[in-house]
Amino acid sequence: MENLIPQTSLRPARIGRLSSDLINQIATGEVVERPSSLIKELVENSLDAQATRIEVHLCEGGLKEITLIDNGLGICEEDLPLAVERHTTSKLKQVTDLESISTFGFRGEALSSIASVSDFSIRSRPFNQDRGMSLQVKFGEKQEIKPTGTPPGTQISVKDLFARLPARFKFLRAQATELSHCVKVFKELALGNPQTAFFLHHNGRLLSQYTATQRQDRFLEVLKPEWEPQHFQDSNEEMKFEAFLSPLNWTQERGDILLLINQRPVKNRLLLSCIKNSFLEMAGPHHEPSGVFYLDIRGDWVDVNVHPQKLEVRFFRQERIYSWLLTSLKKQLLQLKRLHPEHFKTYPSTFSPSPNNNLNAPISQSPSNPLRFFGTTRSGHWIFESLEGLFLVDPKALKRREISLQWAQKNAKIEGKSLLLPVVLSMSQTLYAFIQKNLELFPQLGFDLELYGDKDIAIKSVPEALYPSPLEEPFMLWLNKLALNRPPSQESLQDFAIKTLISVFPLEVQVEPLGNDTLTQLLSQMDESWTCPLGKPVLLKLSWTQLEQHFKSI
Repeated sequence: MENLIPQTSLRPARIGRLSSDLINQIATGEVVERPSSLIKELVENSLDAQATRIEVHLCEGGLKEITLIDNGLGICEEDLPLAVERHTTSKLKQVTDLESISTFGFRGEALSSIASVSDFSIRSRPFNQDRGMSLQVKFGEKQEIKPTGTPPGTQISVKDLFARLPARFKFLRAQATELSHCVKVFKELALGNPQTAFFLHHNGRLLSQYTATQRQDRFLEVLKPEWEPQHFQDSNEEMKFEAFLSPLNWTQERGDILLLINQRPVKNRLLLSCIKNSFLEMAGPHHEPSGVFYLDIRGDWVDVNVHPQKLEVRFFRQERIYSWLLTSLKKQLLQLKRLHPEHFKTYPSTFSPSPNNNLNAPISQSPSNPLRFFGTTRSGHWIFESLEGLFLVDPKALKRREISLQWAQKNAKIEGKSLLLPVVLSMSQTLYAFIQKNLELFPQLGFDLELYGDKDIAIKSVPEALYPSPLEEPFMLWLNKLALNRPPSQESLQDFAIKTLISVFPLEVQVEPLGNDTLTQLLSQMDESWTCPLGKPVLLKLSWTQLEQHFKSI
């Protein structure tokens, strides 16, 4: 065993001070991962400077150059050299300021870190000054500050990000992929700050502009949802919220909610579960909401110093916040339920009679075999009664059979459902080549794919019957099955893709079939031989004779 330990490890390594260049590059790794995170830092600085107009110009997805122009307060001449030094900021003065942070940026490391790994230049002019000043920092080497003609505000240019750091540069993706990340971050910042006009340019072309000044108008302008948003809002002495969420008659298994706390896009599982649980409790399954949720809260109740990029937050008195939000949302949902009862359905979670129908009223219109729906079991199986006996139906197996028959029709195109935000995935060479070779297959199956360079793809829509998210894992599993397991000789690639798709992706299934005449007619025609494409039985039949024999009634 002693031979496995290198002799050099027996001597303790000496402790030394890191060089300033290495310190800056380590800090850069925490703050700036790619062009999109750089945009986030620069835009947040502009917002803190009270800019009402922010322009971002990208060249080659931000890999070659990123330029930001704002009309904010600017930086005075004597402070400009300090702006690119480590641990310098105008946003913190004393330790107690950390307890109630009201600005986006506050660490004092962003510009210093960016300037250490790029060809960085900044020019700025306060409104009360006749001229501006410019400063260039080439990969950490600061040059002399110079006077320059520039309009009031600040302009920052970042060229050749990570060009002298091959270890960092190799992790950047193709320009189209990096551009997609930049667009996503830009949209999130624009959603959180409707008081500011946002303009995004790429390679000299205007990609998007967001100028609406009200939250709801900005939400519609940025995300362009397929549905009319439902508005929720409430407030108390410590906090207030405003949300624009999918309507209650919009059914889906997985929602996509962007959470903004004090105008900052963040992640917090507690709040997301609160929002989703209120909908599921009031509206039932298949009603997870999508949209944007704004929470404005006391600065000393939220800790944004948890994550280096301030993507996650932590709350003080989180139980109180959760309880208030849940109560308020449920109260507003209850009011909507009274106003629009047609958008709500009762979903029994255990075996129980249907509350919406008389048990003695046959659902099937066939007088020879009336079919009555009793309810659902805890496991979600439907229970029916007919003249022949009791029937237990697996709705998931039935759904798989139904859509497989529908999708298997010759020349039938599966309808796709657009995602709120595209999902970008990195492919292996084998999978990327398979997609390129069979590109016409995916639109037929309801997938809208956009191929980027460097083996990346963006998924913009998925088949309507599938969960919209989480998408990455089932999609990659399905794609691997298609690319690595060739379909049997008797099956075409499309038939094999449909069967595999149904087996890999979860399906949206109604909890109960009441009111669906087509489904009721289908149930009345079923027999015990029915199976889904996975080979699982759809129906279990217990005749009256079997039941009587079991209970020794005959």
